Amino acid sequence: MMMFNCLIFLLLLSGLIIVDCFLLYAPIDSGGIRGNVTFSQQDDSSTDVHISVYLYSPSGHHETQQFDWAIHEFPAFFDLKNPCQATELGKSLYDLSRHGRITIPNSGSQTLSFIDKNLRLKGPQTIWGRSIYLKSTNTSVRACSNIMTTNKIKTAIATFTENVAGTILFRENEQQETIIFSNLYYNIDEYRSGSRNDWKIMVTDILDSNDHTKCNQLQILLDPDNTPDSLCSTDDQRNCKIGDLSAKHGQIVVGNNNNRYSKKFFIDMHLPLDYLESSRNLFVIIYWKNQNNKIMTCAKITPLQSKEVRAHFDSDGVKGDIMLKQNYKIDPTIMTIKLDNLRGRGRYYYIHQFPIVQKQTKNDDLCGQVGDRYNPFNIDSSQNLTTTTIQDTNDQYEVGDLSGKHGTLSQIQDIQTYFNSHIDFNLPLFGVHSVVGRSIVIHKSDGQRWICANIAYPGQTIIAKATFYYPIVGSIIFRQQIDEPLTETTVLGELFYADGNQNITRNHPWRIHVNNIGIDFYNWTKRCMSSGENYNPFSIQTGRSYQSQCSLENQLRCQVGDLFLKSKKIDINHYLSNERTAFFYTDTLLPLSGKYSILSRSIVIEDENAPQIRGKRMACATIRRSHPITAVVNEWRSSAGISANITGYIEMHQQSIFDETKIKINLRGLNKLASGYHVHKASVPIDKEFPCSGDVLYGHYNPFEIDSQIGPLPSIGSVDEYETGDLSGKFGLLNNLANFANEYNDFSLPLKGINSVIGRSIVIHREENNFRWSCATIQPKVLKNEREIIAIASFDDIRNLIQGYVRFKQIEYRDGSMSDTWIETYLSYRGSNKKITYGHKWSVYVNQVGADAYNQIDSVRCLAGGFLWNPYLTNMDKSYRHECNPKHPLRCALGDISGRHEPLVIGGDRRVYSDINLPLAGNNSIINRALVITMQNQSDTALACTNIKLDKHLLSTIVVQKVPAFTVAKFMHHMRLKLNASEWLIVPEIQKSKEINNDECIQIMVHFYGDEAWKLQSEFNNLIEYGSIRRTNNGELIKTYYKSCKTALLQHSSSSAAAIKVSIQLWLPTTLILAVVVFLF
Repeated sequence: MMMFNCLIFLLLLSGLIIVDCFLLYAPIDSGGIRGNVTFSQQDDSSTDVHISVYLYSPSGHHETQQFDWAIHEFPAFFDLKNPCQATELGKSLYDLSRHGRITIPNSGSQTLSFIDKNLRLKGPQTIWGRSIYLKSTNTSVRACSNIMTTNKIKTAIATFTENVAGTILFRENEQQETIIFSNLYYNIDEYRSGSRNDWKIMVTDILDSNDHTKCNQLQILLDPDNTPDSLCSTDDQRNCKIGDLSAKHGQIVVGNNNNRYSKKFFIDMHLPLDYLESSRNLFVIIYWKNQNNKIMTCAKITPLQSKEVRAHFDSDGVKGDIMLKQNYKIDPTIMTIKLDNLRGRGRYYYIHQFPIVQKQTKNDDLCGQVGDRYNPFNIDSSQNLTTTTIQDTNDQYEVGDLSGKHGTLSQIQDIQTYFNSHIDFNLPLFGVHSVVGRSIVIHKSDGQRWICANIAYPGQTIIAKATFYYPIVGSIIFRQQIDEPLTETTVLGELFYADGNQNITRNHPWRIHVNNIGIDFYNWTKRCMSSGENYNPFSIQTGRSYQSQCSLENQLRCQVGDLFLKSKKIDINHYLSNERTAFFYTDTLLPLSGKYSILSRSIVIEDENAPQIRGKRMACATIRRSHPITAVVNEWRSSAGISANITGYIEMHQQSIFDETKIKINLRGLNKLASGYHVHKASVPIDKEFPCSGDVLYGHYNPFEIDSQIGPLPSIGSVDEYETGDLSGKFGLLNNLANFANEYNDFSLPLKGINSVIGRSIVIHREENNFRWSCATIQPKVLKNEREIIAIASFDDIRNLIQGYVRFKQIEYRDGSMSDTWIETYLSYRGSNKKITYGHKWSVYVNQVGADAYNQIDSVRCLAGGFLWNPYLTNMDKSYRHECNPKHPLRCALGDISGRHEPLVIGGDRRVYSDINLPLAGNNSIINRALVITMQNQSDTALACTNIKLDKHLLSTIVVQKVPAFTVAKFMHHMRLKLNASEWLIVPEIQKSKEINNDECIQIMVHFYGDEAWKLQSEFNNLIEYGSIRRTNNGELIKTYYKSCKTALLQHSSSSAAAIKVSIQLWLPTTLILAVVVFLF
């Protein structure tokens, strides 16, 4: 064994490496071999490279094996099934077996040392970035790793798509050595042979820094120092222009296919990646063979940041994270675990196929719906699943078998915090086998699934969705880092038959097509032809070998739209099946932003066994963006006579049903008087003197019926141990705080889906007597380029058997996509009838109703409404009643609201719902149709109906003279009676009322709603100003004894002057909120 003076202290698990010499190292964990090979050099003057080898078999096999070992040309990519194949690693550069073969297990010392005078650790011949390869001489065992540096590195990548597919990877270390690894191949002609081509790095013009630069616009070579290149050569790169790669390295290789001959590796001693930080973009251009003035293709060089993702656990008392970090595919992934309150309850932990979805019902098994363990390479590791020690190297386990690769979680029950860190060579965060977007499940000792969390995305993402309505239903969801069109896109979906079909059909091709769909998705013949051709923006040619070359592992060779070749064909299920047919894959070329975005295009599902007359196109759907939703709570109200000066806001943001809700709290004016704060069931009305009281907002929002009496103390437990609305339980009380600001994450506080808290309220309690101190409604935040659509079904005609309203609210985005629809209902029997009845079906019907809505004969009431609004032709025979339910809303006919939620209660409290399939705009809008409510106990006989109209909102501020015993409630009741208007159509804003003119007058802000809000406003204002009006519909004369303060003051003083100020404010186009403020003196 050779000895040398070089202190090396490696703590790979923590990422800490301390050396007093120059060091490169290759950590190995593959092929049943684990350990390190290090290369060190005392100083630059020495030519001796010291090699230290420490390798062993973690399985404890005692059979002696001998290995040839060598340094190979290309790096190993750890996202491949077999990264150690010689065909992947290129040719051997340095045969280290000349120092002797490596024997495992070896005799004597476990560490072997050698001196090599041929290797170079620095300079143009550096072995940094290459791979080390071990090959057994008597078995098929292979092991490999990459030779890494202890220094920091910068990484960038250029991805090619037009004429040439593939990537060029750039990595620079602190010695300013840049490795360039290219893997390029033609995608335009399957018979084209490989070639060698000139290549350069060009910089965009200072005025042209966008991402839509065309190749022929690139005219400026990267040469910031105006370097004279007369002495430029491959051996003297610093005398070359920086961007002249052909002069520095020779021509680049473009293969005829993705194979060992399409790869090339270079070391560049003069290519600083700092230039990527400039405002001007860098592009690699490649010229046609033997045509140095004609550009064949180009690609932007993009800085590549390391990926850091986490799975955040907040369940069954456990809080904490499993963090994953990887620099790139050729680097291992570092996993850090920090979990509180495990207390020996969890043992095994695995990555599973699918993400968890936020809870919908109290009996949902979130961890039971995430599929099997993630095993893309079909590894059989069943023999290792119940072991408690690490038996083999990373590659011998399923990608998702974390406890197999790194050992089980602690079984010690008295440890409060479990912390550990591991390095994993088989846990990719990049590429087609990435685990990003999937889930981690912690299992109990008996193997039972216990708690789970999603592996989040690195940073903000854009989400798109294709929703199918006929003849199959379901969604396919796409997700990608925002404004990063060449990063990975995850694709998740599951499709079902909507016709009662109880068969699973398999192996359906699916593609993205050029256009969005027309109404021909209903057609029997020529179905979905409006979607156009397969989406192929890079003109990738197909031929005899196309389907063999285009694959999951070689997606850049595929047309963008060929999803089934880039992943697999899909199965279509039925709702009563016990089999899961969901699919999830990662696509490396599926842009959701930029020039080649798939948004507003379509997905077509094919049936290869379809009748010829119909064609293969079975179903189609347009891909639209699924926008995140933000809700804000900031209009604080309090009861009459209660002093409350609370200001500030609570803001919530959720990207999708797979994400936590991010909560930002900034409250002022608490004055150390506040205590708890909770989400309550209903919104805050503006016309109540006691708007926060229990008979107005009811109890805490608790859809999963959590028993708060047996739960943990505030801020002690996990979020799922508290009521959904118990914010102070989850995050702590407000006691003794004058102001409060903080941020939280909560997976159990949804803004999307059926349990959304939007349209409900937050109540802040006062510590003294737990009094409901201040409250505000949770409102969706609408941006300037969005519009809020509000509609109402108002049962205000006295001939109706019931009274009240159903109000609908939805956001329409600029791109035509829609938010969920939020619904509030408040219905009762007319007059003094206070009874409460249950089981009333409520549905949208095709046509509007007229006088038939008030027919006293039950059998003909509401007949003009026609039939259930079912524009997607949802089959309602056979198993419809079982399949249409809140968990399967797309299986329900669009108009079947009670099927997606629950039957209505008439005579009870206000209720709030959230619906994913109830559009207020577009061809299938429910506006100008009829809402029909049936009699109790699921009857099909209509009880009442009314038309759904746009809910216009107008605002007036009136000043009225007070009369003896004046109250706002009495005044408003009187005016509604005079105008024959309902209380939900003319609403005073009590909190903004104020007395003026020595308390002789009162200023009241009055809101007018409904389809005829303008008429109500006009008659209300005129009646107050003039004392009488004639109704516009029947000429009836109406009088009132209430007078405006203008009239009252004129009777007392002829010197009084009248001043009228009118201000009109137009809000969003469809909402049409009109504010008219009239001051009369």
